[in-house]
Amino acid sequence: MKGFKVIQPEGTFMLWIDYWDTGIKESELKDLMIYKAKVAFSMGSGFGKEGDGFFRINVAQPKKLSREALNRCKNSMNL
Repeated sequence: MKGFKVIQPEGTFMLWIDYWDTGIKESELKDLMIYKAKVAFSMGSGFGKEGDGFFRINVAQPKKLSREALNRCKNSMNL
């Protein structure tokens, strides 16, 4: 999805995703992901100032479910 960058994980099932280049505000991202796409995640800002512009998502699930969640996110943002 344009503007999103996955940070290479270091042996974890939690992905950090950089969304700075999207121009989306944190409140907008929450609305799109949680309420429209129905995908749960953690805002990076909850981890301190260094987390601003990032969110964290758990991918410890079958790939089919991860793909479905990503497709719902993409569709909710009209990307």
